[in-house]
Formats: sequence, C-alpha cells, structure tokens
Amino acid sequence: MTTPPMPDADNALRDLALRLLATSYPGASLPAELHLLVGRIPDGLPVALPVPERAQVAGTYVHGPKDIIVLLDTDLPPERVFAFYEERLRDAGWARLAAPDLLSISGGFTEPTRPLSPVSPRQALFCQGPHGPSLRVQAAAPPGEVLTQVRLDLDLLLGQPMCQPIQEGRQIVPSLTPPLHARQMTRSASLGAREFYVRAILESDGTLTDLVTHYAAQMEQAGWSQTEAGRGGSIAWSTWTWDGGQDGMWHAFFYATQHQEGIGVV
Repeated sequence: MTTPPMPDADNALRDLALRLLATSYPGASLPAELHLLVGRIPDGLPVALPVPERAQVAGTYVHGPKDIIVLLDTDLPPERVFAFYEERLRDAGWARLAAPDLLSISGGFTEPTRPLSPVSPRQALFCQGPHGPSLRVQAAAPPGEVLTQVRLDLDLLLGQPMCQPIQEGRQIVPSLTPPLHARQMTRSASLGAREFYVRAILESDGTLTDLVTHYAAQMEQAGWSQTEAGRGGSIAWSTWTWDGGQDGMWHAFFYATQHQEGIGVV
C-alpha cells in the first residue's frame, strides 16, 4: 500500500484558510477568484486605496474580483485613522455616509424593548457616488496593544443600495423578535454598503425547528420570500429574497446552530 505524499504545510494552511473564509455553510459554491496576499495590497486596483504613513500592511484577502479586504496596523489612534480616511477619500470624490443615515437603518434580531442599531463608533462607511464603489473602514486598539488594527472592506460592485440617500426610518431587514420561550442573551451587527449582518445567541426551551419556524413567519410577514431551506443535525438554514423597489433586490441567508451555550442565529 502506497501512502500519498503529505501536502506542503504552507499550501495546506493557505487552502484551509481560503475554505474557512469563503464558505458560510458546507457545500456552498466558492468564488472563482480567491487570494490571500501576505504583507501587500494587490496591484492594479481600479480605485486608489490610501494607507496611513508608517502603517504596516498585514495582508489582503481577495474574495472574487469585486470584494477586497485589507488589514493594517498603525500607530495612529482610531479617531485619527477615521480622520485620515475622511480627508483623503473626500479629496478623491468619496463621501462618508452620515451617522444619522446609519442610525435610520434598523432591524435584525432584537428585543421589543431593546432596539438594535448596527452603528459602531469604530467603523465608517464611504461611497464614491450614489451607486458605489464603497469602502468600510474599521479601527480598534485592543487592550494592551500598542498599535491600532485597521480593516478596510473595499466593494467594487456598482449599483449599491446603501450608497444611495437613505430615508428616515428605512428598514431593509425586518425586526426579528425572539419567541416567548426564548431569551436573547447576546447580539452583534455590522453594516456594509450592500450587506447587513446580524448575529444573536438565545437561551430557549424550544427546539431548533420551533425557532426557525418562528423567525420564518416574521420574514414572510415583512414581505420576504423563502427560496431554499435545509436542515442537518444541529444546523438549519434558509435563503430569502425581497424586492425593495428603488433599493433593488435583496438576498438574505439565515442559519441557526444549537450548542451548549444556546442557539445561535445569523
């Protein structure tokens, strides 16, 4: 019996990292173009991506031709990082999405008495025109660390609804309240130019099926249409679409996992 050769450790680690980054559930299709670049930003970007002086580029994750994530380390505090990008991008014709606009976008997993806002003082969203491209800047100085960690999410896709003027009270994702037999313990959210991510952990006496049915009813009531659904062991998932009129067609991916700490929903 011949033992197959062991894969090169660096290549195996790279392939594992790409699979973990690219898929949200087993069997999901992978983008045709995936790259991890250590210590550099890819050449030939269609837009200039400014980098603070003395900042060190940790690396870049290219998730298809339109989605690029760059990680930086800098000695600037977070507030100066945002000031740097606001000044440099404004000179290049970009505009920062105002905080009141962000605050008007609500929804996702929440409790009736505790509305969820996706706004964080550690991030800012910039758009180059009403249809994109967009750049989301996140900056934070972890406790005990000297340098500020910066993440740049560059989205080159045109026709981005989030870059268009936002009406007060606009809600893309419906407010999803937990069932009576569940208690929502933690929640988090992030906002991009064409994506809204919400995650919550619940403590519940009900089953995973009960929880999925409960949230699906709220999605349908808000006008979303379920396109696919599946269940395997402790995981359940479904996909949804919503016609937002002038906001375009939106797509949502819902999944729930059951574990010892509770049920996690995204």
